[in-house]
Amino acid sequence: MSLARDAPDRCTTHFDAVAQIRGEAFFFKGKYFWRLTREKHLVSLRPAQVHRFWRGLPPNLDSVDAVYERPGDHKIVFFKGLKYWVFKDNIVEEGYPRPISDFGLPTDGVDAAFVWLHNDKTYFFRDNLYWRYDDHLRRMDLGYPKDSSLWKGLPPNLDDAMRWSDGELH
Repeated sequence: MSLARDAPDRCTTHFDAVAQIRGEAFFFKGKYFWRLTREKHLVSLRPAQVHRFWRGLPPNLDSVDAVYERPGDHKIVFFKGLKYWVFKDNIVEEGYPRPISDFGLPTDGVDAAFVWLHNDKTYFFRDNLYWRYDDHLRRMDLGYPKDSSLWKGLPPNLDDAMRWSDGELH
């Protein structure tokens, strides 16, 4: 079986989104993803199609903006444009997609999302701003958005971010 012509080269591309899910690292590019085990080994040299693995995403989905595993219930949240989906394992929950305004996020989408273990909060980034969300209470923390330059060493206009199993943020 040959790889689709539009499949990106994992060694020369930049990724649309990265996420840690169940202790493994997922790298998303276009309609494909690669997966690294906890030991940081590729599961397959060939990328898998996002919509074939996570059933319920549209077949015409050309990329994802951000993905994260929710603290508490460990459900997986995908963002694309003004919509988001919530998955239990790889099956979409009923009632999705929903508008990202449910989170109190901007109407132009998000660039990156990750959960910080130090406070169990989810951080969303868009352009030079970030928001802190409480997934347990299902609401945005007060006082956000804030300027992302408050994160020392963070590049301007962050495109993706993830936390490794060892707690390091990348």
